[in-house]
Amino acid sequence: NNNNNEEEKNDETVNATQEQGQREVLEHISRIVTIGKVIQLRGRYVTLFLFFTYAILASVSVKIGQAFDTVNTNPDNIDTDDDGSQYYLIADLSVQYDTSRYWMGVYWA
Repeated sequence: NNNNNEEEKNDETVNATQEQGQREVLEHISRIVTIGKVIQLRGRYVTLFLFFTYAILASVSVKIGQAFDTVNTNPDNIDTDDDGSQYYLIADLSVQYDTSRYWMGVYWA
């Protein structure tokens, strides 16, 4: 009778240990799946961030570069005492090249 009780207790202990081990394995698998989903989402967002950053950066850089293109408004050296070149920004003809206003714009761009 004592042997039967001890065997039952051992069986219960073994079963409880197995159940606890199974729970721990399932929790571990659940954490791995969750981490995998997070990494997958992070990868998607990083990809989208890089794509939009590249698209925006490229177009903004081109616009900034175009903002400092100049044109010679006196290419034939007419009515001038110096070399005759009068360069102004194409985007804003009120800003002459090589003035403090021009270089302030270059600095801030």
